[in-house]
Amino acid sequence: MTETKFTPAPWTLDEDGEILDCNNDSIALLEIEDFDAEIEQELKANANLIATAPELYHLLSEMTGLLHEHHRSNYCSIGIEGELVKKSLTVLAKARGEHGQF
Repeated sequence: MTETKFTPAPWTLDEDGEILDCNNDSIALLEIEDFDAEIEQELKANANLIATAPELYHLLSEMTGLLHEHHRSNYCSIGIEGELVKKSLTVLAKARGEHGQF
């Protein structure tokens, strides 16, 4: 697995919209108040997704590795498994900033 540079999990979201690391140090502060109820609900959902990003990254990385090993050990043609591995590797690289992101 490629080494990551982002702050390790777990991240949490507090009631003020601040995403904190395991030491309660701030990672990001999201403005999620003072909007109408529908927008505020969407912003809170976005904040929860951001807060789970490191765990999602590592889970996808582990699952991709297992799928890749299964794919190779069974001498499968590219098929759906190979396509899923390719897409997963692309998303993981994007999360690491390897595809022109920041």
